[in-house]
Amino acid sequence: MGNYAKGKFAQNLIKWNLDSLTNLEYKKDFRRLGVILEEPEFSTTLGFCTILVAPMEQCWFKD
Repeated sequence: MGNYAKGKFAQNLIKWNLDSLTNLEYKKDFRRLGVILEEPEFSTTLGFCTILVAPMEQCWFKD
């Protein structure tokens, strides 16, 4: 990935996650969206942070 592409991706990461990262709102967002961190030994809905790496319109969520 070239420097321009890396810079554009970095800008997009901030844009896609700005609302969630402001004032740690991501905690509420992930609870509201029902995000679950699943590992072989456990699953949790608290105590972790994720970021979107694509626009929300390109994400899918499990019911």
